[in-house]
Amino acid sequence: MKSIIAATVLALSTLTSTVSAHGYVQNVVVNGNTFTAFLPFQDNYDPKPDPLRITRHIPDDGPVTDFTSKDMTCNVGAQDASQRTTSHAAVPAGADVTFQWVRWPTDHHGPVTTWMASCGSDCSTFDATGSVWFKIDELGLVSGTTDTGTWASDVLIANNISWTVTIPSKLKSGAYLIRHEILALHSAGAPQFYPHCSQLVVTGSGTATPSSSELVAIPGVYKNDQSTMIDIWTNGQTSYPIAGPAVTKIGAYTTTNSKNKLGGGTGPIPFKAGKIISGNAVASAIGSTGDAVASGNDTGSTTTTTKAAATTTTKAGNTTKAATTTKASVAAASTTTAKSCKVATKKKNSTKANKRHAKKRLLSNH
Repeated sequence: MKSIIAATVLALSTLTSTVSAHGYVQNVVVNGNTFTAFLPFQDNYDPKPDPLRITRHIPDDGPVTDFTSKDMTCNVGAQDASQRTTSHAAVPAGADVTFQWVRWPTDHHGPVTTWMASCGSDCSTFDATGSVWFKIDELGLVSGTTDTGTWASDVLIANNISWTVTIPSKLKSGAYLIRHEILALHSAGAPQFYPHCSQLVVTGSGTATPSSSELVAIPGVYKNDQSTMIDIWTNGQTSYPIAGPAVTKIGAYTTTNSKNKLGGGTGPIPFKAGKIISGNAVASAIGSTGDAVASGNDTGSTTTTTKAAATTTTKAGNTTKAATTTKASVAAASTTTAKSCKVATKKKNSTKANKRHAKKRLLSNH
């Protein structure tokens, strides 16, 4: 009976995911090694106990809507001790990290930013509040005007619904949270934040650390200003101010990754399962060189990859999947009428509460 209930809830949750048409990170590719991210419509229900993931837990594919909330740090409930993880992925300083999203609606225009925070020797119990975050990547309005132009979110869709960042090559070795986020600005005055946090161990001989002026708090960096409350559909504005300080200058690191472009980047990344490390292995990796601890078969995590799909929200409220996304389709989709989405984002910690939550989200009107 319990298995039937679990299967029913999972089916309802999957359907809700399709209807709501929001998104979340499904894979994190660390220096060519793929780690399955926390899958909210699978991992929150079955199997138990939770599988090993390097990403902190999220409740669903909905946004954080209160930019003063502690949920801004790593998503709804992700700061709670029960929602953290002991798993890490090793990455050499100077290597790439790619975030593969399961989907992203074409009308949810906005900037893409990526931040890092030093956890010291382990991120398992690290409280990421306070002025600990420094920015390593940002892109906002790429070209044209805010209503019909090209945004970073459009570039993400065109690039196989993924985003690649580079770890600063001279960054000091240690454990770090990396926070990747899309800010959806399609509903004027009601910004939607989609943050995800993964736990990394940066290896190598680097010694550089961010300056105090580059460190900010999340929540705290976002304000009630044009970076969050802008009406992108009115007056065709030609500029957009991204929140927070500039990208860190660690080791002359001042540019975004060139792989994020409308041409689609380098194409799909071949799947190579990453090796999860935790406990003493994290401490051993700090200060090491190369990528010896970062690859190999990981029997603790799921290696199934869900095919990502861009979505378009029509005026009737229906959602359709686009098999391919071209520059022309991205530009055309940016004129789609934006609709405000009512999303339940309160974290449910018990199995019973999770079931009620799934049913509630299924009945929500998006």
